[in-house]
Amino acid sequence: MKHIFSIFTILLLSCTQVWASAVQVAPNQAKLEINGAVCAYCSFGMQKGLSKMGCIDQSQGHKGVESDIENQIITIHLKEGEDVNLQEMSKTIRKSGYEPRVFHMRVKGQSVDEGDRKFIVNDDQEKLYELTGDKAQQLVQNQTYELQLFVNEQSIKALKKNTIPLAEVNTIIEGE
Repeated sequence: MKHIFSIFTILLLSCTQVWASAVQVAPNQAKLEINGAVCAYCSFGMQKGLSKMGCIDQSQGHKGVESDIENQIITIHLKEGEDVNLQEMSKTIRKSGYEPRVFHMRVKGQSVDEGDRKFIVNDDQEKLYELTGDKAQQLVQNQTYELQLFVNEQSIKALKKNTIPLAEVNTIIEGE
């Protein structure tokens, strides 16, 4: 039975990885895969909570947040240059009764190596994300990149206050 569960888990994670690579995110936008949204009215509380976050551009969409209930995806419009606090966003989604599965976003910053670990940092040299995946290994130390990243469910669950999210590089959009 353990073997069947292990095989199922591996298949499920593989499907998530394939689907995650297919999601395209526009600049100043994040897309969140969630579980549990069954109707537009149900997701209203989540939209209301997310729209109060400082990084949300309320002039876009419905106060900065749009729900696609059929596909279980929330699109969030972000203020240009604002950092996204995934811990706060995840907490808001859970508080509304939903389970965040995958965050997709674009990030611009500088690649920094610390031993065998890679990070993307902002202009203030704050670490935004620890980068994983084959594409992360292609990044050159101290170069500026625009990347499309995704944070999977296991990394979301591991988020603690003041921790750096682990994100997989999906696409290297631009490098300077």
